[in-house]
Amino acid sequence: MLNRSTVLTLGVACVLAAVSVPLVLNRATATPTPEFTELYPFEQHGRWGYLDATGRVVIEARYDHADYFHGLGLVELDGAAGYIDAKGKFVIPARFVLDPNIDNDVAARPFWEGLAAARINGAWGFLDTAGNWAIPPRFVGADGSRVVGDFNDGLAWFRKEVDGENGRYDAYGYIDGTGSVVIEPQWLGVNDFGEGLAGVIHKGGWGFIDMDGELVIRAQFDGVGVFSEGLAPAKKGSSPTDTWGFIDRRGDFEINPAFLEARHFVGGLAPVRTADGWGYIDRDGNWTIPPRFDEALWFERDLALVTVDGERLYINRDGQQVWPPASADRQRAQRTVDVPTYPR
Repeated sequence: MLNRSTVLTLGVACVLAAVSVPLVLNRATATPTPEFTELYPFEQHGRWGYLDATGRVVIEARYDHADYFHGLGLVELDGAAGYIDAKGKFVIPARFVLDPNIDNDVAARPFWEGLAAARINGAWGFLDTAGNWAIPPRFVGADGSRVVGDFNDGLAWFRKEVDGENGRYDAYGYIDGTGSVVIEPQWLGVNDFGEGLAGVIHKGGWGFIDMDGELVIRAQFDGVGVFSEGLAPAKKGSSPTDTWGFIDRRGDFEINPAFLEARHFVGGLAPVRTADGWGYIDRDGNWTIPPRFDEALWFERDLALVTVDGERLYINRDGQQVWPPASADRQRAQRTVDVPTYPR
């Protein structure tokens, strides 16, 4: 499993385990904004820096941790998080303090749609790229736990304790870029919005709401992901052997369930897992990179982060290792993997 100590935070905000993506990984789902810089975090000897798409080191590994670079790069140094530019200079100082008593604590998130969630004095708000509070920190969770998502489609989820028939409970709703509540907290679990739809828990199952908060795909699934490129990962059945497929906006399976885990499409490819490991399929459900990885994340433009035998690697869209440089034996192995077939 990829975890925060070994890889980026990956924000499909799959609250309450909607998709089988580790919750400490947080990857927002919106298409990167125009200021997106093609830099990729890497770890070397316990320190983190950034590469370009060719595998060349652009920012030396000198940080305690590094995350996605969306206009600015989120890094951690000496127990606090801040944001750097493409030259490694702090634009927003590392003033968001990590709690050493919380495993894999998160005090700030990467920028998405020009806003980044951050925590200060136990409360969460949203920063603009100048480091000013676009939405003041007023969202509070137990022990400073994260209670807001990333902005996608102009909305971000938030968690709030509300009154119910059986007492108080945590519910999820959505705010807009001004911090105004546009969908009242009422759901027991939510995902990020993607292409105007968001997965929510309704009466024990997962369905999808539109941006007005109306349920438009009935709650018929036991797990869902985020809509991207017209499809969303979905699963019926709660057994570990039940498989994932991809549904369209009507809730019908367009790629039939065949995968033990699935993540949403980015740039025409989706990471999926079979008994053989993780690989990548295209929009038609065909393998483009056969399953051979222990873990696999989405492609960020040119590169995707995968693990093989505990080693983190970046691969290109041909499935070839870009960083660190592959040995000749590994290059040959990458060219000779059989491609399995699964029902579409």
